[in-house]
Amino acid sequence: MDSLAWGLLVLLSLVWLLPIGWHGFKSVLIFLSMRGREIEDVSHLRIPPADNIQETVEKIIHLGFKRLGEAHTRLPLATSPSTTWVFVDEQGTTHAEVVDHGHSPMVLFSSNYQDGAVLETGFPLGENIDTSIFRSYTVSTNVKEAYAFHQDQMLDFNNQHGEPQKYATMVDYLHGDAEYRLRHAWRKMRRLFILRFIQSISLFYTLAILLAILTLVDWGNLSSILNVEWFDELFLLLFPAVILTVLCGFASALSSRLIIFRVAEQNIQ
Repeated sequence: MDSLAWGLLVLLSLVWLLPIGWHGFKSVLIFLSMRGREIEDVSHLRIPPADNIQETVEKIIHLGFKRLGEAHTRLPLATSPSTTWVFVDEQGTTHAEVVDHGHSPMVLFSSNYQDGAVLETGFPLGENIDTSIFRSYTVSTNVKEAYAFHQDQMLDFNNQHGEPQKYATMVDYLHGDAEYRLRHAWRKMRRLFILRFIQSISLFYTLAILLAILTLVDWGNLSSILNVEWFDELFLLLFPAVILTVLCGFASALSSRLIIFRVAEQNIQ
């Protein structure tokens, strides 16, 4: 290939890698800040659910949940806090957190126990973790089935840990959230942390190559850029970052499918 073709490959690689790497870097900072994260009760503001999660909120209320309140979470590099809408079921033993996850809502049903054990079920994203004190499952079909699955799991978990704690106020929620982040959050996020950490490495690797381009190109003679003979070598340097990013994306998609598949098997059994 000529230098123009190699140059286009380098440009496309940079345009593709930089935003993915930046997202990975931000995620790493979020994971590292989990234990000391600042969460504020803003229930007095009565923040209405965003339009794209309103339907999900209505489905949760239809299942018998009632509003407990709202919380703001301040995340690293975020320009505004993230809002969590919190609901509790009729028994007060399961609370539902609803967050705006990009273009779609994400729901997490959770039950906390006196001994620190936690049972949770996410929709439509989550993990598949089964330990003696922490179970985290994913149901990708709908909110109703996710809650039904959570209730089924509670029957077994209650036999081991007793009755779940009851949530009556946002103070109960904030206390439980703090305990959760200390005991279980890192275990839940471990898989994603590894993937995002690799993506953040790709970011700095790509930035180093971009800096080399900016430094070595003779910007006073723009016509010479198309004649740069080392564009092919630059692409070969970028190639490991491309491969790592592709593998991370594949691993994330594959593990998510396996998580959903394993939970579906458990549901059938």
